[in-house]
Amino acid sequence: QAALADRIAADHVLMSAAWQSLRPWLLAIGQGDPSAVMPDLPRFMALYREHIALEEGSAFKRAQSVLDEAAQRAMGREMAQRRGVAV
Repeated sequence: QAALADRIAADHVLMSAAWQSLRPWLLAIGQGDPSAVMPDLPRFMALYREHIALEEGSAFKRAQSVLDEAAQRAMGREMAQRRGVAV
């Protein structure tokens, strides 16, 4: 379980860095700048796909088996807050 948590935490660091390189490009193309240089989008997408599969396939199932409903809701709220999503 510790290895899974370490992997997920490491993924979060990588995804944050990847997002920092992707965000300016998205903003530029959103403003119609055709000269914006695209970051490594396939790498970004692969990282997120792998991470989501790991969380949904292992981490969430383990969490559901050991956390009560209130703890699961708190975890969901914390995740939403990190993403700026109102719950």
